[in-house]
Amino acid sequence: MRFLSSLRVGLSTSSELIRSLWRGPYWWLVPVVMGLLMMSILFVFLQAVPWAAPFVYTIF
Repeated sequence: MRFLSSLRVGLSTSSELIRSLWRGPYWWLVPVVMGLLMMSILFVFLQAVPWAAPFVYTIF
């Protein structure tokens, strides 16, 4: 239950950031932030794969 609560807070923070960037003068940063979010989600999922984890760890 705690995990779902923290996930909801994180997603609301991300959506609020993207909404404020889109409405403000920094609308051009939306694709950059979306790309970083997608890459971070990909890296988190790749760490669960045993053969890909060493390669993900070398990136950081």
